Amino acid sequence: MKYKKKKTGELDLFISIWKERVDKEGLHRSEISGRVLDSYLDTDWFLNCFPHIIPKGGILRLTFPNKFIREKLLRLNKENIMIAHPEEHFLIDQGTEEARAKYEVQHNCDFNVFFEKKERLIALIQYQIDSGDY
Repeated sequence: MKYKKKKTGELDLFISIWKERVDKEGLHRSEISGRVLDSYLDTDWFLNCFPHIIPKGGILRLTFPNKFIREKLLRLNKENIMIAHPEEHFLIDQGTEEARAKYEVQHNCDFNVFFEKKERLIALIQYQIDSGDY
């Protein structure tokens, strides 16, 4: 029996973000390093260009136990997704601080762009949940 992956809506969202977040030169760049990402379109790496700022699962299942809230505010929220180089996505999810620092030096960038946005987004989502405004 062949496994059929459940449609989540993420691919459509990623394509929408891709179309919207283009620079003046018509290129797609990492929001962390500015590296051009256009060569990843139509490759197996394309989906790796879209890290969620607040992860969809893990500890947040406890923080946001309601599946509807997680889907709307985390998985399918454009504000919760950045465009980044696949290597940056890996470093965000699984890299060490030392590995990120080395990458920052090599590519003259700063992962704080990501982590500062994460802190602001957590506060905003918590406010939306507390106020029922979602």
